[in-house]
Amino acid sequence: MNGADLDGAHSLIFSHPGIKGVPKSGGPSPYAEFLGEKPLFAAGQFTVKVGADVPPGIYEVSSIGTYGVSNPRCFVVNASKEVAEEQGKNNTFASAMEVPSDCSVSGVVQGNTVRDFYRFKAAKGSRVVVDCFSSRIDSQLLPVLTAYNSAGKEIRSSRIDKRRDALLDLKVTGDGPVTLEVRDIRYKGSNDYFYRLKISTGPHVDTIFPPVGVPGSEQEFLILGRNLPGGQPAPEYSFNGTVPEKLIRKIRVPEFSGS
Repeated sequence: MNGADLDGAHSLIFSHPGIKGVPKSGGPSPYAEFLGEKPLFAAGQFTVKVGADVPPGIYEVSSIGTYGVSNPRCFVVNASKEVAEEQGKNNTFASAMEVPSDCSVSGVVQGNTVRDFYRFKAAKGSRVVVDCFSSRIDSQLLPVLTAYNSAGKEIRSSRIDKRRDALLDLKVTGDGPVTLEVRDIRYKGSNDYFYRLKISTGPHVDTIFPPVGVPGSEQEFLILGRNLPGGQPAPEYSFNGTVPEKLIRKIRVPEFSGS
């Protein structure tokens, strides 16, 4: 955990009660035998446990320490395989880090390297969606994603859009691995330029219309996205040359449970 005035951080508060942070042990106190003191803890280091009832999403977390409660930061819960960047080892095309074709990668663009590379295998003809979380998780990164084929030729690129995040939609047309480059549009980097990449060949929903529903009702919704099971091409909704898929489904809106 990094930040200012986090001295003596001993607890975490999450916006979902099913997420708990337990301080990591720093070993026994040197005076425990004589004074009965509790074991020391490693300040700023926690083991986070996510309950099975916590749905995937972005939550808030604050720390409690010597100076009180900190400002909240984002914490992501995801159902996909989690991979952590091997920092300092994947900053060139040749040294790209091998990752699964369906996973979430947590990384940081550093100022002395400014580029991170990842390599994954994808079946010919598959549609791979790479969603970069940056502004959504309070990062300073303005991302640019670039995909290269096995020969090092650029095949697709995506930069920040109105969401200030980047989404790369790639149709794999050849054999061999795909290499993905991540950088800041201004070629900047530091510990504040962190990101999460969700690399997936599964369904990705862009939008649902209408965006509201009456509790307890059942109505038709238009779903637009990529890799939607049973989805049909929707060229009428194409954007920047990308054709999404559409589904029309009747969905029952849950009853309102508030008091």
